[in-house]
Amino acid sequence: MNKKSSEVAELAKSFNCPVLFLDTCIFLDIIRPITIQKVKSNVNAAIELIKLASTSPPECMLIAPSVTSEEWNKNLDFVYTQEVKAIKKINLINKLIEETLLSLNLVKGKNPKVYNHNYIVEELKKLSQKLLNVCYHLTPSNKCTIRAGKRVLQAKPPAKKAKNSFADCVIFEEVLEVCAELTNRGFDKVRIFVSSNTKEYCKPGSGLVPALKSEFENANLIYTDNLGWALSLLNN
Repeated sequence: MNKKSSEVAELAKSFNCPVLFLDTCIFLDIIRPITIQKVKSNVNAAIELIKLASTSPPECMLIAPSVTSEEWNKNLDFVYTQEVKAIKKINLINKLIEETLLSLNLVKGKNPKVYNHNYIVEELKKLSQKLLNVCYHLTPSNKCTIRAGKRVLQAKPPAKKAKNSFADCVIFEEVLEVCAELTNRGFDKVRIFVSSNTKEYCKPGSGLVPALKSEFENANLIYTDNLGWALSLLNN
């Protein structure tokens, strides 16, 4: 479902439902809920959002910027491997706890719980892919690419010095472009940008960095750092 920003805005207006823009990291977070210790705010919320986005007409519209699929594939193996390692570590800890309890005669002959790490992570990957599939994917925009390049050169958030921030900037510029199209059409439902890249978007303890706050306000855009938070705002 690749669409231009104007086409996505037209659909959102016709659906008359909330719009969620999902950063690449959000799809990856679904695969690593144990590593980042956020299960309910990622896995549970993803399942619910897939349901809402799959009705006809949709109860919410999920939008993925043009670089999302490529970035997801690029980072998939690393994230997948890290989550497998996290579950293996849990299995080892369970074994050590069981051995300790046996040594203290606190349990008798019980086997420690062993989780099938490959099965669990594969199911998480499938869920992430399913969420990706129900999204409307934006087509690349030359204007957004140019504006993203300027952000990088100026180190303007979400760009950061000494970091390859081009993809982050493309994502944000595409989100702003769709928001402008929504405003032009008198769209009045909630618009939410979901990204766990808090270092790029937020100042510790004080919300959005000042350089981005006005851009979010002008776009009538709300920032959240996880799907659970975004889900709770859908009816606002």
